[in-house]
Amino acid sequence: MIRHIKTEAIDSYWPIVSGLIEPALDEETSILDVYNKLMDEMMSLLSISIHGEIVAACVCEFVDYPRISALRVVAVGGDKMKEWLPDLIDALDEWAEDSKIDRIEQMGRDGWMKVLKGYGYRKRYTFMTKELSYG
Repeated sequence: MIRHIKTEAIDSYWPIVSGLIEPALDEETSILDVYNKLMDEMMSLLSISIHGEIVAACVCEFVDYPRISALRVVAVGGDKMKEWLPDLIDALDEWAEDSKIDRIEQMGRDGWMKVLKGYGYRKRYTFMTKELSYG
């Protein structure tokens, strides 16, 4: 079961979902950053349950580009992915359609492409960075 967690309920879910989300974050985003953006309603939290037990969580944000709008998956983490991923994909598709969003996007490791390809996702960009240290 996919559940959108309202802002006022985040604190009660946080002890469980933060441990699922944190391993999926990159070095630019901390779990505290995610929490603060959730509380400021700049991001949204989805919990994923199987038989009443939360086994995964997903954090998303809406992004407005000059010509399109997107629902960006910021982080997904948890266990038993084969059991819940189709439901999460359906929930994100429905949410994007209801919100009149032009694109669902996700940045992540290349392993995600293998998983998402069967759901109609394609590799659009590759993000590369060079760390600089001046002074």
